[in-house]
This record gives sequence, C-alpha cells and structure tokens, in this order.
Amino acid sequence: MDEYKLLIEDCAQQNINKDIPNSSTKHAYIGIKALLKYSKKDVRITSGEFYYEFWIQLTSDIRTFLCKKDTCLSVIIQRKSLGLRLLKTLKHDFPKNVNIYLLNQDKIKKQLNMNIYDVPDFLVSDSGYRFEESDSEIKKKRVCANINFGDAIGKKQLISVFEKLKTTLSDPI
Repeated sequence: MDEYKLLIEDCAQQNINKDIPNSSTKHAYIGIKALLKYSKKDVRITSGEFYYEFWIQLTSDIRTFLCKKDTCLSVIIQRKSLGLRLLKTLKHDFPKNVNIYLLNQDKIKKQLNMNIYDVPDFLVSDSGYRFEESDSEIKKKRVCANINFGDAIGKKQLISVFEKLKTTLSDPI
C-alpha cells in the first residue's frame, strides 16, 4: 500500500497523465484524498448514495479543501441516503461553497432513455479525476475505477458531463 500511496502522490504533484487502477475502497480513499489535497478551485462529484461510511473518513480533507479561497464542492447524488446528512452539514458550515443536487429519475428516463443507476460515479477537479463504472456494473461485482492527474481532455469531458447532469437532469436540494 505504501508504493501505491507514493505513486498517487507523485502523479498528483507532477500532473502525470497516467490511468491508475483505483477500484478498492482503500485505493479510492488514497486517490480521492490526493484529489482533494491538490484541488485549487472546484470539485465535482456524482455519486449513487454518497456512502456515509466512506465519505465520513474524508470529512477533514473536504473541510480543508473548502477552507481554501474561492473553492466550491458540487455533488450530484442519485438517491437520498445517510450521506445526504453529511452533505447538508457541510452545506450548513460552508453555505456559499457547497451545492447539492438530486438526479431526477423521470428526466433521466425521458431524455437519455436510461436508468438512474447507469449514471457513472466520478469525481473531477482541477487536479484530476476518478471515474468509476456504473452501479449496474458494480452489482455484477465488476467494480472498475481509474484515477488520473494529468489528463486535461478527460477532465474537460467529465466537467462537461457533470454540468449537463446538473443543469438539465438534476434538481437542487
């Protein structure tokens, strides 16, 4: 695990364009921690349930990010869960820096002809991104995620996807 941490830290510091497998919970924690650490402005997250047990471990990292000047955390969740409570606490503590949205199932079906669970989970920021297969793949026990700190095109594409989800397929909470 120490080698993995060093790889993540090296790629994050140097903005290296390399897809790094990031599927296990431990790897996800290390990767997302680095993304938050090196992000300077915006962090955008899409997440099925914003799993409380996972994200609570990163609360201090999220708060550190939100204390930086002119930062914003925007999160789109697919369904309400215990993680929403954590997000609402962050929004209460940082009202100008935290935005929460709920995907609208009817809009997803009507405009994209897909199930809400097929929307992939990802985190994208100015420091990089972590992209995960859709929930339907996870249910098949095929969790597949990569993290990358230097792929400018990938970051731009994920930001575009996030903004489309936010503006046309989500409702603010």
